[in-house]
Amino acid sequence: LHQGKRAAAAAAFARAAEVASEPTDEARASVFLAREAAAAGRTDDALAAYERAIRTGAAGADVFAETGGVLLALDRVDAAGRRFREALRALERGAGVARRAPERALVNLALAVALDLGGQGAAALERAAEALRLDPGLRLVPAGTSPDGLSGRVFLRPGAAAHARGLGMTAAGRTAEAKSAFQHAATIGTGVLQRRAAARNTGGVPAGAPAER
Repeated sequence: LHQGKRAAAAAAFARAAEVASEPTDEARASVFLAREAAAAGRTDDALAAYERAIRTGAAGADVFAETGGVLLALDRVDAAGRRFREALRALERGAGVARRAPERALVNLALAVALDLGGQGAAALERAAEALRLDPGLRLVPAGTSPDGLSGRVFLRPGAAAHARGLGMTAAGRTAEAKSAFQHAATIGTGVLQRRAAARNTGGVPAGAPAER
């Protein structure tokens, strides 16, 4: 949308969120506002809108994952991990769980990043191994697409996506590729913890990693 039209749309969705009589309508309007704020770099506004959507009880896996992505970029790793776990629970409910394996793999890797940034390297590798089991090709990792399988929105920032790939390659025993991914993450990561963890992993992949294949 043109900048003026985007502003008008945001104002309309803000009004819609205020007057919505149904939780789904309030959630939809709040998510639009969150995504607009995130795209504009207004992180606090984005988080507030995402949390409002979550409070309606009508949020899906994509909303939990996108919220986790924003929190991860801010180095709020514990809060990010909680949201990624909620995204996984949402993805594992109902029919079609098998079809959502790539999305579940991506969220597991996102959770692995949060764990690694929080100093839980062994737990991070366990999540990365689960991601490989679900999706051996790690098809969604480079793009970091949203796990609703429909919107295609990015919820992992580039640095986190590179870190996620590094953990996936570590779990696969592909050490050279892992180090390359971590080096990239250390360069482009947005948070202090993210850059520090990625730089640490380039000097030696997390403890417990399998031998290189």
